[in-house]
Amino acid sequence: MKKYIFFASCIKNMGGAQMYLRNKCLYLQDQGWDVSLVSAQKGKIYISELKRYNWFIPELGFNYYLFSRRKRERIVNEIIEKFIQKQYEDIVIESTCMSECTWGEVVAEKIGARHLCYILQEYNAANSLTEQKFLRFKYDRHELAGIVEKSLQNLFASFYPIDAAKSYFLPAYCNNVVEDIDSEDLKSINCQDYDYVVGCLSRLDKPFIIHALSDFINYAQSHSEKKFLLLMIGGSPEGSMFEKNIRKQFENVKNVTLYITGYLFPVPSQLLDICDAFFTSAGSSWVCMRSGVPTISYDGNDFRPIGILGRTTNSSLMRADNEPVQEFSSLLDDILEKGVYTKEKQTHEQNKPDFTEHDNFLSEMAKKKEYFGFDNVSLNNAEKKLSLLLRIVGAENYYRLGAWKKKMLNKTTSDR
Repeated sequence: MKKYIFFASCIKNMGGAQMYLRNKCLYLQDQGWDVSLVSAQKGKIYISELKRYNWFIPELGFNYYLFSRRKRERIVNEIIEKFIQKQYEDIVIESTCMSECTWGEVVAEKIGARHLCYILQEYNAANSLTEQKFLRFKYDRHELAGIVEKSLQNLFASFYPIDAAKSYFLPAYCNNVVEDIDSEDLKSINCQDYDYVVGCLSRLDKPFIIHALSDFINYAQSHSEKKFLLLMIGGSPEGSMFEKNIRKQFENVKNVTLYITGYLFPVPSQLLDICDAFFTSAGSSWVCMRSGVPTISYDGNDFRPIGILGRTTNSSLMRADNEPVQEFSSLLDDILEKGVYTKEKQTHEQNKPDFTEHDNFLSEMAKKKEYFGFDNVSLNNAEKKLSLLLRIVGAENYYRLGAWKKKMLNKTTSDR
């Protein structure tokens, strides 16, 4: 039997990473793998297939070498005892975030596993010499991949420039989130009250949101004779101020009604179908585009519009080198006012994704098993401070402290 273990940041809430993990777990199980998953952050799990993986280790959210030797050894041994209870012909660990990768590497060495670092985050940086060395080691062994063509190229740009052709990436299939089911939200919306319904499918805490909403408000105010419904399909982390701050943005926008659904899974196709246009970014762009509704995609680096996905661009997260920044107002005018881009037939993905490309990538990884060592790491000043704080308050309390600080910062900003 074969064993596959995921080290993930979080499976709570609902987003592309959670949907990818759900899809990949189901695929691997169908292929005969014994699948396990451990994550760092606790919270409400919306995807039913992930609820069985309810083992959380807060320390995984921080680099392995920031903790005392005793704590590191205890956690590594706990993981091995829980997941490796029999003999396997092959063991693969897949880590999906920078910090989890450091833990995954150590556990992989202990049990003789192959270790794939598949970075799912849109924004990544190697902030220390140790992280840079580790990433170079994994990259040179073909054990590191990003989610889009430019992911690794951007990650390595400051310390180890690589060619675009060798910026390894794999598709993070997460688009099969739509189903033809009843929508309670739809019952609360009367589309006849509005000239246009504009949608946004995304987590509310994504960085592009604040820029996109500013663009939309400017557009709505310049079309004051029209009435808009802005339908935001998605939620934000529990206890955060993102939703409150968004609502505050629209308090004085008289011709816009704001409707926020919160996290939804699955997403009702009927809810997408009432929209005249969408704006969003990353994997959600493809979901909206496949609804047949013209969809403006936003760049995840500069937070500016790329184009209308499937019509003027095929980029959903990072613009191509030959793609200039577009004006939101011009794109939305082409959809709503001029009718240049109209609705098309829905092409939602309903089947389980095929991860053959991931299988092929695993087969191309270095044959000789070698691992990066973290035993004699020299911490930089920032790492020393973080390590000390983690030893004093612990990883779980550090999360709570961070959430509290973020909440207070958001509250202060919204009260201004």
